[in-house]
Amino acid sequence: MQRLAESWGWALLLSCAGSTLGGCDRPELGVVCHNANCTSPHDPANDDTIAALSASLALEHDGRPVIDGVEMDLLWSARTNACLFAHDHAQRDVASAAKAAEVLSAHLVGSPASGDPFYLKLELKAAVDEHGTSHTPDAIGQHVACALDVFRTICDAAEASDRQLAVYFDSESPELLRALASLPTWPELGRTQAHAKLSAAFLTPGVTGPKLADFQVPLDAVSLHPDWILNAERNALDARGIELTLWSRSLGARQLRAIADLEPRFVSTSDALRLRRWLDD
Repeated sequence: MQRLAESWGWALLLSCAGSTLGGCDRPELGVVCHNANCTSPHDPANDDTIAALSASLALEHDGRPVIDGVEMDLLWSARTNACLFAHDHAQRDVASAAKAAEVLSAHLVGSPASGDPFYLKLELKAAVDEHGTSHTPDAIGQHVACALDVFRTICDAAEASDRQLAVYFDSESPELLRALASLPTWPELGRTQAHAKLSAAFLTPGVTGPKLADFQVPLDAVSLHPDWILNAERNALDARGIELTLWSRSLGARQLRAIADLEPRFVSTSDALRLRRWLDD
């Protein structure tokens, strides 16, 4: 099977020759800060830390915020029996999920609304320890409860600041998304200012294992890497009316070509400033 990034490459290179997509129309999409860390120079060691989150929320370009939203990883630790704002179980500089929610809430209340939605991608990590152990039923319940607490805290801030909020509960774990979808309150989750969506991360070789068919829940969106989108999977998304979002830690010419053609709802990237400059060019 051919990757879309490869099959589109030559046509887009010809139509955009002479610069990095300098001659192409820029898509309308949200710029989301990957792992709450899109400062420069980028240091992955600062991913999902309070310091990087605060600095990233403050980024500006031409007098406006660089980012339209943020991705925050929520991890359930079996060792500490706690819900953490952290990228993995080896991370040393960790904070509680509640603390990260407070920081983002303060930002929303203290900054002017743009009229566009603020995107919040809450990635629920699939493993509960450094060995990749899956959740027990009890851990699933605690992890989901934590994510909902974060959601409600930030919803309160959105309402207080009259801001629209689009929240993507994202995971590569079908079990976690199934637990969210099975909540009696899920169909009504959200308020006037907020919209909650289920998002699946899948089919990134070496990073995620599940396939689209493994998610037996009504998905609203998927989170994919632009280098690894298969024609068959893209057709399946279109047929099911599933929204596409993309993530890429860094952005080069190949990723930008795919973004220009795919026109996702948003891109989660550590190269947020580069993406903003490209969109505004």
